[in-house]
Amino acid sequence: MSNPNLNVSSGTTADSVAVQPDLSNAITYAVHRSGRTKRKVTKTVFTWTVENFRFWYNEANDVKTDLKSPIFSIGTNKESKWCLQMKREYERHPTLGPLIPRQPIYAARRRLVYMYISLVSSNKPVVHAMAKVELLSSNKIIQTIGPLRQDDFKTITEGSDYTKAPLNINNLFESELTIRCEIDEMDFVNTSGQSKIMQRKVTDTKLSKDLGNLLENGKFSDVTLVVCNLEVKAHKNILAARSDVFAAMFEHNMEESKLNRVLIEDIDYNVLNEMLKFVYTGRAPNIDKMAHELLLVANKYALENLKKMCEDVLSAKLSVETAAETLALADVYNAGQLKAHTVAYIKNHLTDVMQTQGWQDMIATRSYLMADVLHSFANQQIQT
Repeated sequence: MSNPNLNVSSGTTADSVAVQPDLSNAITYAVHRSGRTKRKVTKTVFTWTVENFRFWYNEANDVKTDLKSPIFSIGTNKESKWCLQMKREYERHPTLGPLIPRQPIYAARRRLVYMYISLVSSNKPVVHAMAKVELLSSNKIIQTIGPLRQDDFKTITEGSDYTKAPLNINNLFESELTIRCEIDEMDFVNTSGQSKIMQRKVTDTKLSKDLGNLLENGKFSDVTLVVCNLEVKAHKNILAARSDVFAAMFEHNMEESKLNRVLIEDIDYNVLNEMLKFVYTGRAPNIDKMAHELLLVANKYALENLKKMCEDVLSAKLSVETAAETLALADVYNAGQLKAHTVAYIKNHLTDVMQTQGWQDMIATRSYLMADVLHSFANQQIQT
């Protein structure tokens, strides 16, 4: 007698009968992550006042004293250090001598002052900078030295000069000279976009639906899970097949196996139901609302696929306010993927994250996690 549930494709022999399962739609989750590389410009204005400038300028020609400003820093963590220097240099202009035709002789030397803008040190291999200098006398600008066009950034390295420019001191009205230097440093920084959790439909076999119905109606159940004085009927063979923890519990002569009753004290009733839905169907429809709690039970009962789903959801929901708490959570439950993603997020938003209460709580209880963040910075420096 032929089986009416078998669908035999036309043109095949009896040996090539293909069983076509009844398909139903299931909901799963896809995490869409995005990133952006953007330009960040840090602006610093440094003012240097030189008293008795004319005394230095009029010193004897053989005195080789240069003026150097105090060192000033740029960046939140003082990544680059700069200084200004003024040096006297001399030019000789040849003229034609009267005694020997067309033979040059040299007039008296003309004294010039040059301004140097120097990058003293930096923790970056190269620095992209743009500078503008204004000379002031009696609070009036007497000279401006700046880029030829906007966004005219130069690339320089530690120990080199950004520019050398002659100063026009003919209009200096006082012996005191004020120099205002404005430096823009440009960096390219990576930021993580707001990740989105998207539902998508995938085809699943009728098995998933049937097992879900079995959980709901409790038919042929042989074990009772008790949480918050509420009972849930379940099936030992399914629990054991999906979880090594349940398997060990039922295989050995433990109290739960004898009484066919498992008392659970550290899980909420709704969380337990969501976990069982995953055990029976491979799906967790409400994971977005209880990812923290489900991560706990997934870790407790060795449900690796559920654990990975929770890590994806929590990674997608990272924010400045939740980052430190999520890092601590990942550490507690040994969620490696979540931990790596959270460390990368904190690295890109460190200043803001450090201002949160979550960060203070994490430092108080798990200060060693700071080493993971610092290690991430160190790796970035090695790669660059």
